[in-house]
Amino acid sequence: MRKHLISTIIVILILGAILLPAFSASRDSSLQVKIENPQSGFLYFNDRKLFPLPFGLTIIIGKITLRANVSPDVTSVSFMIDNSTACIDYTRPFEWLLDFDLKGKHTIKVIARNSRGESTSDNISVWIFNRMDENPWPLTASNIEIEDIPTVHDFIPIGTVHMISRNGVLTNLPDPKWGLQCFIFVGWGTSADREHFLTFECRVPMVGWMCQRFSIDNKWYILPPTKAPMYVDPYGDTFGYPTVFTKGDTITVLSYDEANRTWVLSILVPSKNISIKIIGRAQGVPFWMGKAEGPYIIHGVSSTTEDFDIWGGFWDVGKCTIQIHSPERDGIFYGNFLLDRAYHRTYYTDKGLDRGALAYFSCMYIHGDNDICFDLMLSHSINPSPLQNPAPMQHQARINFPGLNLSYALDNFTITDDGGLQPSEFNFTGSFKDGEIHLHGDVIAYWPPQHWRVWHGLWWDREGEHTWGRAFVRWNGTIKLNDRIITVKNAIGVGEFTRYQEIE
Repeated sequence: MRKHLISTIIVILILGAILLPAFSASRDSSLQVKIENPQSGFLYFNDRKLFPLPFGLTIIIGKITLRANVSPDVTSVSFMIDNSTACIDYTRPFEWLLDFDLKGKHTIKVIARNSRGESTSDNISVWIFNRMDENPWPLTASNIEIEDIPTVHDFIPIGTVHMISRNGVLTNLPDPKWGLQCFIFVGWGTSADREHFLTFECRVPMVGWMCQRFSIDNKWYILPPTKAPMYVDPYGDTFGYPTVFTKGDTITVLSYDEANRTWVLSILVPSKNISIKIIGRAQGVPFWMGKAEGPYIIHGVSSTTEDFDIWGGFWDVGKCTIQIHSPERDGIFYGNFLLDRAYHRTYYTDKGLDRGALAYFSCMYIHGDNDICFDLMLSHSINPSPLQNPAPMQHQARINFPGLNLSYALDNFTITDDGGLQPSEFNFTGSFKDGEIHLHGDVIAYWPPQHWRVWHGLWWDREGEHTWGRAFVRWNGTIKLNDRIITVKNAIGVGEFTRYQEIE
């Protein structure tokens, strides 16, 4: 009897050791969320609660701030309209201003998540009647003073620029002024023995398609098209980090490890046994065109419409490792990358996705690895059309010295070239707080190779010519930093350009 009692006690203790932690965890789980605004059964007008309504009706006229009341362990809240994710907020207070064209009966749902990926939700049924404010997006002459490190929201600004459809596709918010959305990854590298030089030009497309391009020792390799739609994994549930990606024959995946400020681009073509992985570790202060919510800067004047392309976003630059596996070549290259994450809008017209080519801009990234490492980034545009600027055209630059933990904004600089629609030489001069820069650049490779395509006719000049292209440039010169002269020898850079010229 006594042995039986002891055995029973042992079994109870073992079961308790197994079940009690799970029971306690379940009982202690405090994940909670409740929609605090709007409240059920009220009339709202332009974000103000007016008075209660009968039959539990909730009617919203104009914009409304959605607000969630959550438990302390919540780390993010998703705001959903019907089955589409309209905003993801990662910071307290968890709220979002709903201000786009929306009419009729809809379900507002909020989903709260904690750091373990657990979630809970709340929802409310509303009648809403809202028309978006027609005021133009705010502009500024320069955003070069911003020094923030990009967040996941900067990478995928759900609720400000984008939303997620019910099937997981990343789309723009319902505002026709939104245009091209850039997820561009470009750069270069050399093999470990420094015998081979590689360049890459890649992009994850939200609409249309993109052929990822690589050049090894001046021979171009063009992969099968990467095609939209673009899907999004905002929490990293599938890929480990917040990610945008495409499906199909050529799979392209771009992930961001915010904690380590690392970008990972993976390209897979299973049918051709091709896999490419580029790991970019950003350094220094990013180059900001503007935060997602604005103000933005003017990127250029449209060649087909009396309008300006304006943009926000950022460039992140740094060191990268390129791993290539294919039937023709296997290898690892080491070099530098630029991640261009830009949000484009038209300023006047509702033609964001049909604004045409731009007339005249220069955007460049230069990296030097001589006695002192530096990263120089710049954007410069002119307006050759008769359309009057609503703000100055973009003219901003930044130079980082990562090894010295120094960064300087530059507004005082000039960038010139040898003229024509396809320049082959450039000169950059500028000054910053503790020094000055004098560089000369010679093109070493173009995309498209040899000759950029020339288009004829612009809305203000039916006989004029304009073009678009990229170039990889070798730079030499000097940089003065305080009392030190840095000799720049064979620094490499990549640039994107549009040009216009009048036919005499």
